[in-house]
Amino acid sequence: MADTLWHTVCVTVDLAGDMKLYLDGVLGDTDDVSAQTLATTIANATLGRRAYSSGSFFVGDIGEVRVYNVALTAGEVISLSHTGVPKQIAVQQPIPQIPDVGDTSLRGSWLNKRTDGAEDLSSNNNDGEATNAVFGPVGATFNGTIFDLNKTLAEFGVTGSFTISFWADTTTIAAGTSIFYTFDNAGSNRFYLRRDNDGLILGLSDWQPTFANTLVADKMYFFVVVLDGTTGAFYLDNVLLDSQAGIVVDLGSADDGFIGSDAGSQYFHSGLISDFRIYSEAKSSSWIAEQYAKGVPDAMVLHSLVTGAEDLSVNGNDGTPSGGVVLGQGGVFDGVDDKIDYGDIGNIQEVEFWIKPASTTEDFVQIDTSTKGIFVSSGTISYLGLSSSATYVNGVATTISSAGFWQHVVCQFTQVDADNFEVGFFDPQYGEFSMRDLRVRDSISSADAVKISYLRQRKYY
Repeated sequence: MADTLWHTVCVTVDLAGDMKLYLDGVLGDTDDVSAQTLATTIANATLGRRAYSSGSFFVGDIGEVRVYNVALTAGEVISLSHTGVPKQIAVQQPIPQIPDVGDTSLRGSWLNKRTDGAEDLSSNNNDGEATNAVFGPVGATFNGTIFDLNKTLAEFGVTGSFTISFWADTTTIAAGTSIFYTFDNAGSNRFYLRRDNDGLILGLSDWQPTFANTLVADKMYFFVVVLDGTTGAFYLDNVLLDSQAGIVVDLGSADDGFIGSDAGSQYFHSGLISDFRIYSEAKSSSWIAEQYAKGVPDAMVLHSLVTGAEDLSVNGNDGTPSGGVVLGQGGVFDGVDDKIDYGDIGNIQEVEFWIKPASTTEDFVQIDTSTKGIFVSSGTISYLGLSSSATYVNGVATTISSAGFWQHVVCQFTQVDADNFEVGFFDPQYGEFSMRDLRVRDSISSADAVKISYLRQRKYY
């Protein structure tokens, strides 16, 4: 793990001696240490080297060291990993990843944060050629784009098994056909993934299944296609949609590969594609799960008011400001006509945010027009039209809120359809406050996860 990047490392040991090692929230290894004599204090703990070896020193940076007197659950470890990025500098999800370039099966890696244009990150230097692509920090926006990989699968070193993985969104869903990638050739030995009016269609030699088109416009998805000898599999967001054995494969006769079009001549993809990889082996379901977990550390419905009204979650639920709301590090709402309208964001169960109310009676969030919302009344966080299950202020279960200073609030309730989600307004009243780091989920965080989130973020407020 010599990639110069920050990682969260966590080791837990329970009373039964079950030791677990996590890297970035993902379980990496386990061991039974029940026969060992475990220390009950940290009086002689050593950081940066083995306590019993003067020569084994760690080289690198270490920060945010914590010791607990309990074995954290897997969910709590994931929560620690999720909150590892300072929220003032949050990044667009999926969080950009780079592959392990030491993996000898990696035949090509394009459109990631370490490459420029059509450059290949792998050691194979399989650079492509791209025209009409708008390259960003984590991929490229395709619109009539020709991205030629200049090689066939066989020329990439694929002989009998392969894995293709990438992240992508689509700006339109129903119109025409969009190709995510293709290794094209007439006949049954085509390799492609496309979306059209009929659904998602996979071409894996003579296996060409069609799946229901459940994609939502402007939302990022994780696609993985695996060929293990003569057995194919297709994953969408870490869910196995289908697999098929007995596929007749002819890798050698396929033409050059293209990202985002059918042979660079038709069915051009419209939207973002990032982190496109080709491996010369069939990756396991656990590998796919790990890559997905790294990319989407928190499946939020909405993550906004970090820098402005844009949504940093995979869903692209950008807000529309009105009035004179001041945007920058969050939003400042004047209580007169300022609000941000995020529209229909789907089902939700939890709203988390940092807020500094101007008074002890303010309207915070509208979830449905005039019928469902969250507000503070005489210093008590209250709900209308929602069945509240828990409220936390600064990591503690309470509904008491004060005016004039920043506080961390988490509101939990029975699932509702947030078909008109607005901040700063609860019809017919506007609220006067500053709000930052708004996070909305269709799940309920545990009390421990709420506390960890508060403790992790409070240094920024």
